[in-house]
Parts: sequence; structure tokens; C-alpha cells
Amino acid sequence: MMTGATILSLPLVEITPLENPYVFAVFVVFTGLMIVFNLKDGVTKKGGGIFFPALLSASILFSLPVAYLNGTDPMDWFMRGAVPFLFFLIFYIFAFAKDDVFIIRMLFYAGLVWAAKVLVLVAISDTLFAQRYTTVTKDLLVPFNLLGLAIVLYYPQYLPKLMRWLGLLAFVLMTLMAGYRSQFGIVFLMVMIYVFRDLSRGRAFAAASVLTIGSAAVFYFLSTPTGEYFIGRLTGGVEATADWGRYAEIRFALDKFLMSPVFGVGLGTPIPTGVTFAGREAYVQGLVTRYGAGYNVTYMHNIVMYCLMNLGLFGTFAYFGTVFLNWGRKRVQSVLPDRFGAIIALASLVGFNLVAATFTLIHWQVIVALLSALLAARFRVRVPISSDPSIKKRDHRNSFAVSRPML
Repeated sequence: MMTGATILSLPLVEITPLENPYVFAVFVVFTGLMIVFNLKDGVTKKGGGIFFPALLSASILFSLPVAYLNGTDPMDWFMRGAVPFLFFLIFYIFAFAKDDVFIIRMLFYAGLVWAAKVLVLVAISDTLFAQRYTTVTKDLLVPFNLLGLAIVLYYPQYLPKLMRWLGLLAFVLMTLMAGYRSQFGIVFLMVMIYVFRDLSRGRAFAAASVLTIGSAAVFYFLSTPTGEYFIGRLTGGVEATADWGRYAEIRFALDKFLMSPVFGVGLGTPIPTGVTFAGREAYVQGLVTRYGAGYNVTYMHNIVMYCLMNLGLFGTFAYFGTVFLNWGRKRVQSVLPDRFGAIIALASLVGFNLVAATFTLIHWQVIVALLSALLAARFRVRVPISSDPSIKKRDHRNSFAVSRPML
């Protein structure tokens, strides 16, 4: 489990797996080993429909001739467009051979390894008190913090008590260091849902604990340089030129989508840097100087518009259907009290990528695939937690308060 968590979180975002052959090879080997070991268990151990994954597979393959006809190089289609979605499908299918608790714990520990890596990168940098730590490491772009917080809040009974509190501290700290307005909004909604849910179940102590810790963290954050910068972005005191690029990307994607609304224009479609980095002319000029006048990108800071542009309505329906709606009819055993935590985690990751481009990374697609597999086998036979030997009695609590999960 720890090996998988480490491999999932250690590759640096600055070293893009799709462009660095060594990092890419690590993901390929890890995937191959996972497939070999899981074949022994059988991939049909858990339920899950095949309709949406089949549609997504067809959409990805069909986008190759579509992209080629629209002038996209086949290698760009594969390496810069199709590979992340192929990793999503592979991990989604073979995740059904793993038990739910294993997946939850691996994702949680991957988040902890990621947080430790970020802290090391920040500590050895010369900008320890930078306004935004994304200037130090782009690893903060991968929202392991949102994933980790969702697991800590909604599936704490599967983690040792010390790890729960350590994770809560680490993931809140990472959220503060990143300084993203969108992540703050998502975390606020996540915590409010948790608080009202616990209050409705009579767990006032757990709700009060989370509110107290969250309030203290926010007040501390607002007193730091990063907090002042964040307030400036909210109030307009700091010019957020990145927002201009977001609007330009939406207009660009909409124009391409209208050219081919059903099947899109194909994965790997080049996007001019003047669109992605609109309002940042000096940065665009630097890219042109470094890479040449023909340099472009293939990512976009909006997962919905990206899918509509590249895969059309057909592929967008297939992808989000696989993520959220691929519920199987096969009844299987599960110790999870519900699927609410998986829904919150998935919604948080997808919500953040309405203004971010981390969905084009293998890291992100693997995480979403594992969470989607948890959600897919929705119709399950509930079994007592005590029947699962992998869960110790001292970890049976369903929140930070002492209480039993609802069976």
C-alpha cells in the first residue's frame, strides 16, 4: 500500500510524466504490476457497469482520426491527450479487484507523502515566506489536500487516530500554502457539509472540533503575507491576470466545440499560448523565446470545456458518466457505511478543475479512477466492520468523536 502511495505522489509536477521518459516509465511499470497482481483476484470482484467505460473507450479511439483530420500530430494525440484518459480507464477497471479500505488508505497516505514532499521543497528553497508557494513548487497544483481532507472528514474510522490528526493538520496547511481561491471555497463547503451532517446525527463534539480548528487556521492564514495577497485577489487590490486566460480559454473552446459538437475536434488539439496566458504578454514572450514561435499547449484550465472541445458531447457524457454514474447492479460486500465521502472527494477534485488544468496529469486521473471505482459499486451488501480483519477495533470510530458508524 505504501509503495503504491509513494509512486502515486512522488513524481514532481514540474517533471511532466508525459514529457520525461523516466517518470513516464515509472507509471507504466507501476500500472503493469498492478494489472498482473490484480488478474489473480479477478477484475469482476466488485460490481460496476460497462456501458460508460465502453463509450469512453470508443470516444478516445475515435478522437484519433478526428484529431488527425483537424491537423493534430498523432504523437501529440497520444502523449499529450490520450495517455491520461487511458490511465484513468486502466486504473478504473482494475481498482474493482481491490477492497474499499485499501483504496481509501492508499489515497490518504499518498496525500501525506505528497504533503511531506511539498514541505521539503519549500524548506530548501530561498522563498520560504513567499506570497504564494506555487512559485516554489507546482506540486501544490495537484489537489491531494482536497482528497485528503475528504477522507479525514468522511472516512476517519479507517485511519489510526494519530494519522487522522496529522493528516488534518497537513492538508489544511497545504490549502493555506497554495492560496487558491477555488480551493478555499471548496474546503469551506466540504467542512460545512460535514458540520451539518454531524449535527444532524447528534455528533456535536466532532462538528465543534472541526469548526474550531478551521477557524484558527483561517485567522492565522489571514495574518501571513500569503493571506494578505489572497485578500487582495478577492477584493481586487491585486490584479488576477490569470482570470483573463480562463475567459479566453472558454471562448476558444466554445468556438472549437461549435465546429464539431458531437465528437469534438480530437484530443491533443493545440491551444495558442496567447489564449492560455492571455494578459501575461511578458510570460508568453518568454515561452516564444525559449521554445520558438510555434510553441503551443494542449491543456486548458476547465475540465468541462476541455472535454467538450476535444471529445464533444459524446465523449464528455461518457467520461463524466464513468466518473459519477457508472453504478453496477451486482451486489457485493462492503464495510463502507456509505458512498458520501467518495462523492464529496470527486466533486471537490472536479470542481477545482473548473479553474485548473491538473486533470491532464496522470496523478489526477489515477486518483479520480480509484474514487470512481469506489462509487461505481453502489449497490452493496452491508457487512459489520468487525468482519473485516484489516480494520482494527480502535479505528472503528466514524468521526473525531467517539461513535459507531451507522450500519
